[in-house]
Amino acid sequence: RQPPVRGVLREDPAFGEAVLGPEAIVFAPEDLLNYEAGLKGAWLDGRLSTELSLFWMDRGAMQVRSSAQFTDNPNDFVFVTSNAEGHAWGLEASLAWQVAEHWRLHGSLGLLASAIDAYALDREAGIEGELVAVDGQDRGLAGQKGGDARRKEMLLLELGRVLVRQGKTGEAGELFAKTLGVAEHRGRKGLAATCRYFLGNIAYHEFRLDEAKTLHLQALEVRREKGSGVATSLSALGAVALAQGNFPDSLAYFENAREILAAEKSEAEEAYALVGVGKAMTRLGDFAGAAPVLRRALALREGRDDSVGEAIARLAVAENYLHLDQPDQALVEARKAHFALSLIPPGEPRADAEQLLGRIQLRLRRNDAALANLEEAARIHRELG
Repeated sequence: RQPPVRGVLREDPAFGEAVLGPEAIVFAPEDLLNYEAGLKGAWLDGRLSTELSLFWMDRGAMQVRSSAQFTDNPNDFVFVTSNAEGHAWGLEASLAWQVAEHWRLHGSLGLLASAIDAYALDREAGIEGELVAVDGQDRGLAGQKGGDARRKEMLLLELGRVLVRQGKTGEAGELFAKTLGVAEHRGRKGLAATCRYFLGNIAYHEFRLDEAKTLHLQALEVRREKGSGVATSLSALGAVALAQGNFPDSLAYFENAREILAAEKSEAEEAYALVGVGKAMTRLGDFAGAAPVLRRALALREGRDDSVGEAIARLAVAENYLHLDQPDQALVEARKAHFALSLIPPGEPRADAEQLLGRIQLRLRRNDAALANLEEAARIHRELG
C-alpha cells in the first residue's frame, strides 16, 4: 500500500499557465483483495504430481497513469496518477511426471486476464469528491465547489479529451461546442481557439474535411496572435490537406510545423510533424526522399512512453519500405507495429496496421495471409463506424 498524496494545481501569474505545486498528484492508497482456491494431488504411486489453483483479485484505487491538460494550450499537459477500480482472474497449473528412472517431465501453465471497471479523474483540491467514468459535462461538474470560471473551463477541456479517447466523439463534440459558445461570450479567444482545434479534429476523423479545415484555420489565426499552439494547428491542417489530396499544401503545413518544433526542441511533437512530412512526400512520389525523414521520426519516438506514437511512425516507415520495393523489410517493421498495437484496444492505428500488412502480404504473393489481414482491418473499421 502506498500513502495518499494530495496536492493542488495553481496558476502561474507570470506566464498565465497552470503549473504543478509540490504535491500535484492526487491518488488514494491502492488495495487488493485476492480469492484463491487450489488442489494438489499425487497419482500413479507418487510418480505423477499435479497442482491447480484458480484466483480472482478485486483491485481498489488502482494507480493509473494518464495525461491531463489544465490550460487552453494543448501543448501544456502533465502526466497524472489517478485512481481506478478493476479486477483480474486466472489460473496456474503444473505437473511433474517421473516417466522412467532417468526421465522426468515437468510442465506448467499460467493464464491471466484483467479489466478496469471504473476510472477516476481527481485533478485538483477544488473538486470535492471523485469524478468517475465521466458520462457528460453536468456530472463532471457536479462536484465543483468554489472553483473559478477558468478552472471550470480547464476541467471541461479535459473531460472532452477523455471522451475523445473513449471514442465518444458525439458527446465530445457537443461538449466542445458548448464550451466554445461560453468562451466566445466571455471573450476568451485562446479557449475558443482550443475548442475549434478539437472540433476540427473530430470533423477530420468523421471525414467532414472542409469543416475541419475551416475550424483549424480559425484556431490557427488566434494562435498566431497569442504565439502558442501554432505548430499543433499547422500539423492538423497538414493532415486535413493530406486527406483532401492537396499534397503540396500538406507538405508546406507539416514542414512549417516541424521547423517551429525543432526550434523549440520539442522532439516528441516534432516526430509527428516529420511523419506528416514523410507521408506528404510519399504522396508526391518522392519515396527515396521520404525515407530518411520517416526514419528520423521513428528514432525520435523510440524509447518514449508512447507505444501508439512509436507504432504509427513505424507503420509509416514500413509503408515507405513497401514503396521502395523492399517488402521483406516492410513486413518486419509492420509486424513490430502490429504487435505493439495489439496490446491496446483496437482503434484506427490497429486497422491501419492490418491493412498495411495485407498490402505487404499481397506483394509477397501470400494471398491467404493478406485476406486475413484485410478482413480484420475491415472488421475494425466497421466497429469504429
